[in-house]
Amino acid sequence: MKAYEEHGGTAEEIAQAKANILYVMGTMGHYVGDGCQPLHITKHFNGWVGDNPNGYTKARTIHSWIDSGLFRKTGGINAAMIADRAKPAARLSNVPNDPAGRDPIFVQILDYIGSQTPVVEQIYIYEKAGKLDPAQPQSKEGRALLENQLLRGAKMLGDLWYTAYKDAGPDNYLITHLKARKAALRAEE
Repeated sequence: MKAYEEHGGTAEEIAQAKANILYVMGTMGHYVGDGCQPLHITKHFNGWVGDNPNGYTKARTIHSWIDSGLFRKTGGINAAMIADRAKPAARLSNVPNDPAGRDPIFVQILDYIGSQTPVVEQIYIYEKAGKLDPAQPQSKEGRALLENQLLRGAKMLGDLWYTAYKDAGPDNYLITHLKARKAALRAEE
């Protein structure tokens, strides 16, 4: 977008660039949000499967309950409270330090997703203890767990957006073509 704004892009090109950015940000938000919902990263995504020595629920409704059901039954998501508790976005490290040579941002995304693994069983423990049942006073603990997950997702999303903003280099290909177009238009005058 910056290339269009600074090098003679048309109003339509700038508007399309803005729309493209919003689309990518929205798609990224969806996937990062999915990553903070621990049931999205497990085979136990909609009820415990396989060996179940702890007697966790096998109900095929737990996934939708964690996605939105508990929030819906306990007053919705309080955006102001989430915003008050949110941490400012920070730049993710782009220093390579992975022995396998993987991109450092990719490694941090994998770490973010992997950090959800312990929360999977915690959700099932909470469900078994009634901490996800809005009729029980202890449901406040379940709601707090899910709010913390939202905060984790918001932090990661902010960090990714901020890092992309700070680390994005100029689009030299586009700039070259915009300059050539501008020069051609001047030559026609």
